[in-house]
Amino acid sequence: MLAVHFPGFRVTGIDCADDRIRIDISVNSNAAKCPDCGSMSTSVHSSYPRRLRDLPILGKPVEVTASVRPFRCRASGCSRATFVESLDWLARRHAQRTQRVTVVIRSLVSLLSSTLGAGLAFLLGIRTSSSTLLQTIDRSHNTERAPRFIGIDDFAIRRVEPTVRCCMTLRPGGR
Repeated sequence: MLAVHFPGFRVTGIDCADDRIRIDISVNSNAAKCPDCGSMSTSVHSSYPRRLRDLPILGKPVEVTASVRPFRCRASGCSRATFVESLDWLARRHAQRTQRVTVVIRSLVSLLSSTLGAGLAFLLGIRTSSSTLLQTIDRSHNTERAPRFIGIDDFAIRRVEPTVRCCMTLRPGGR
């Protein structure tokens, strides 16, 4: 049997098929913290599966199915009615792959080109494309907010001399 360890999660099932490995997990805790007010809630609204691609095992693609639960925030004064429990270190919100795969993809595209990185990822068992590699890099660099105002001033600390000087002088009459 395949031994897997996900700290903070409970492994509820493993399915090893010929073409892939599926690991079912759920969060260990019975409560979650509201992202707005920070209060703990134990009021579970429902649950649904969230599918994530993980690093391959022995060349086989791995799909992690996490059972996540939306909670109701019962704090008075909190504007958020429901929120979904966090997958902590495993994956970011709305992500389709785990953080571990994202780190490998970033490393591949920073060391190689996107085309070579996609080829090496395929050999490692990570199903991705060159455009996905480029999008991953673009998302990682767009974490800062764009400036709201851009100022243009007409002050220079020192004058920059032109680097190319003309050696011909035009005389009146064209000679």
